[in-house]
Amino acid sequence: MKAVQIRAPGVASVVDVPQPRPNRGELLLRVMSCALCNQHDANTFYGRYRRYRRGGFPRPPGQPGHEGAGVVAAVGEGVDGWNVGDRVAIAGGSGLYAECVVRPAHEVVRLPPGVAFDHGAPLELAACVLNAVRKAGDLRDKRVAVSGLGPAGLLAVQLSRILGATEVAGIEPLPARRAVAAELGADLCVSPEDAGRLARPHVVIDCSGNAESIQRSFRLATEQVVLFGYTEEPILVDQEVWFASELTVHAARVLGRRGIANLAEVVGYLADGRLNTATLVTHRLPLEAYAEAVALVERAEGLKVVLHVAPHPPDE
Repeated sequence: MKAVQIRAPGVASVVDVPQPRPNRGELLLRVMSCALCNQHDANTFYGRYRRYRRGGFPRPPGQPGHEGAGVVAAVGEGVDGWNVGDRVAIAGGSGLYAECVVRPAHEVVRLPPGVAFDHGAPLELAACVLNAVRKAGDLRDKRVAVSGLGPAGLLAVQLSRILGATEVAGIEPLPARRAVAAELGADLCVSPEDAGRLARPHVVIDCSGNAESIQRSFRLATEQVVLFGYTEEPILVDQEVWFASELTVHAARVLGRRGIANLAEVVGYLADGRLNTATLVTHRLPLEAYAEAVALVERAEGLKVVLHVAPHPPDE
């Protein structure tokens, strides 16, 4: 089967690898769509993470893809409730830049009828963002600001509203992304320079992965900051700012302790119309164009770039 392999920083190709087989309790999944995780893909592809400065290439085939949707291709022994052809949202690890992957049956969630594979692929990111938003606790009667309106931030805007925030604001330097956030339910969107116009939010969810933005979030929030975007830049902690607001800072990274339950929850929000992933998908490319896809997100020209790993039905 085909899989993308990052062979060296900035160099990727499609290679042939053996197709896996499902063991007991597992499903073989044919990946139809896999969305890039913008910051993570760029940092991996270009070898920016500190851990890669000591080596780490070539990366294993299929990595770092982890936001996918597809169909059940084979059912392992001892698995009930799944049939070949069932459509699924995929989470539970990396390796999705490949035609097929194996996952434990309990780590996939059924896609609702009528949901395109391209719109199901970002649900893994939505589940991770849900974990981040929940770190802030009960959002009822709270003002929330989301800093960084890339795909994660746009999902945080929607999920903050779903979980009861009375006001959701966005902070983002790119006007086009501020416009998308407004379309998706943000009450007010401002540039970083105008963040002082906002009524101070109780909670800031920082999805920027930018040290300057994170420091601004510490100054803005009156109660809590949730860090979802990742940076290896040093961040200055001004303890006076933290003390003044008795600030609580959370870090949120992946699906969290609720695991696959977060994925099932966001699938439900998509099914009932409260969550919109379709607006996030701006580009669709074949698997062979992985390097081009990373370049798009590196230049901030795309929101969600989706790779078509397998041919899609004509109506999608």
